[in-house]
Amino acid sequence: GVGVRRWVTYHGFALNVNTDLTYFADIVPCGLPGVRMTSMAQLLARPVALAAVKTGVAETCARYFGYKEIVWHKSCLPPDSGLQTPELVNAASP
Repeated sequence: GVGVRRWVTYHGFALNVNTDLTYFADIVPCGLPGVRMTSMAQLLARPVALAAVKTGVAETCARYFGYKEIVWHKSCLPPDSGLQTPELVNAASP
């Protein structure tokens, strides 16, 4: 979605990974008739590991914006990440 506060625009980011798309049946995304939501699982015709997507998106954004490491807050890690973590986890990006 888009928001405007004090003459500044904000736009959200969403990536449907294994999302149940039936919830989107009556939504017209961005006001574009005929456009339908999809997911990575639907496009790839298989389930997708959320932990891998989350890490990949974080690493790509960090690299794009010039960061050399990612600091994960424990609450942001998916349960299937396999990481036993302190409150913060540093993960060096490749």
